[in-house]
Amino acid sequence: PLLRRMINLEELTVFLLIMRTHSTTYLDGIQLHDQILIYIPRLNKFTFSINTGVINENVENDLPSSEGIQHSLIGKEYKQVGSWIHRRSEDNVGIPHIYTIPYEF
Repeated sequence: PLLRRMINLEELTVFLLIMRTHSTTYLDGIQLHDQILIYIPRLNKFTFSINTGVINENVENDLPSSEGIQHSLIGKEYKQVGSWIHRRSEDNVGIPHIYTIPYEF
């Protein structure tokens, strides 16, 4: 809600770690755009590093591919993005990381 009220914001740099338990939902480019960025119409520069950790002991996490994450951002006008996914099968943890290139963090 805070970012949605910053309608005159022109530049934004974000380092974000989201940890979700008992969930299988990861933040991707579609959610980032639809839930935050469309509310900041004057945003010209958006630099980010976002990790979404999902811990779910009862359900096997269906992790997206790095290419799938990148494609969801490229389709929303972010052409220089990177991603990687850390998987720990022993405790059913997945952590996708999406970031702008060049990586400045």
